[in-house]
Amino acid sequence: VLGPARPDVFAVRGRVAVAAARSTDFIVETTARQTDVFVAAGEVAVSEVYGPGEAVLAAGDGVDVVRGEPLRPVVRWGQRRIDDVLARTAVVG
Repeated sequence: VLGPARPDVFAVRGRVAVAAARSTDFIVETTARQTDVFVAAGEVAVSEVYGPGEAVLAAGDGVDVVRGEPLRPVVRWGQRRIDDVLARTAVVG
C-alpha cells in the first residue's frame, strides 16, 4: 500500500499480515492462511490483519503469521530457509 498522503511508507498487505518497510530489503511470502516475512537489511514492522499482534524485524529476522493463531516469535532465519525463499523470489526494479 503506497499512497500520496504517505509517500515515505511502503507496506505489503498479505492475507493475514501487513509488512511495512523502513529503508530496507525484505521478502514477503503469502498464502490464504499464512504470511511469512524475512528482512535482509533494515527494519520491517509486521502486524496481524486479524489480530492485535505486531513485531519489528531487524536484518536476518523472520516471522511466520498464521491466521487464527497468536503471532509467532521473531526468529533468525537459517541460511537454508533464506536460500529456499530466494529460489522462489523474482526481484524486479
